[in-house]
Amino acid sequence: MHDQLDLFTGHRTGEYEVPDNPIRKCLSCQADIIWTKTGNDKAMPLSVATIEWHDGKRYALPHFVDCPQGKEWSKR
Repeated sequence: MHDQLDLFTGHRTGEYEVPDNPIRKCLSCQADIIWTKTGNDKAMPLSVATIEWHDGKRYALPHFVDCPQGKEWSKR
């Protein structure tokens, strides 16, 4: 997993704040995901398995990092 920490904030590189959206299933691997929007207003799945709390808020990594088919779904 990509767990590089920012030494100033204590947050992992590439994580996003988790919205209060319902938990869904990944269409490829059936893992639990929560959909969010990026800064460019694009839909992106977050991995429930990577949720961590920082300063009273939940943060997670994009599901592309732990989905076996993540590279096929990611449009980077």
